[in-house]
Amino acid sequence: MSLQRHIDQVAKGKKPTLQGTRNRVQTVIAGRHMKQLFPAKVIMGKDQIPRLRWAFAEKEWKKLHRTLLGKTILFTYWRKTRLDLPYAAAFATMLTSFVG
Repeated sequence: MSLQRHIDQVAKGKKPTLQGTRNRVQTVIAGRHMKQLFPAKVIMGKDQIPRLRWAFAEKEWKKLHRTLLGKTILFTYWRKTRLDLPYAAAFATMLTSFVG
């Protein structure tokens, strides 16, 4: 079935409610940072069917990428000084807490 025929076809059953659609959208974007990345708004259409308006927030993505995602810690072990070892031990402790 083509998309246009699907849109034009009269649906059977109860129409979705505005609040029910808002609840479903909130469930979908409940994950970490999803609300910032995908601002969404549900409005009532002229045909009394809820419509979803959303976007991808490129600016928020860049901010998250810069501040949170893709962090790398590099340790070199060729010189084990008194300063290197505590940092390496702290990193190992932190890593085991994430990996579990």
